[in-house]
Amino acid sequence: MRPLVKFFVSVCSTPKYAEDIQPLLDRLSNRYKEYIEKFAKILCCSAEEVAPHFYVVINITMSYMLFGKKSFAAPQLEFVYKSLKEMLKVRDEKRKVG
Repeated sequence: MRPLVKFFVSVCSTPKYAEDIQPLLDRLSNRYKEYIEKFAKILCCSAEEVAPHFYVVINITMSYMLFGKKSFAAPQLEFVYKSLKEMLKVRDEKRKVG
């Protein structure tokens, strides 16, 4: 999908198309907020706690699709993985107590 993503990025960054693409980006942003809320509910935490991890994963995915550098993506994914494991651990502890 790398060629498609590169094309999408080039279109989005072209001033000629920026205004036309803005409604699509707004809808995508709203969808991200919905996903963050769903993950927060699953993890029994706030959306504010989940959001940074969610956006890091989106950024990693886009960067990997554009540049194809596993060495760049792997450490960031490891960070998110460890953070989410910790969040699941906290969630499970909350469930035991409550």
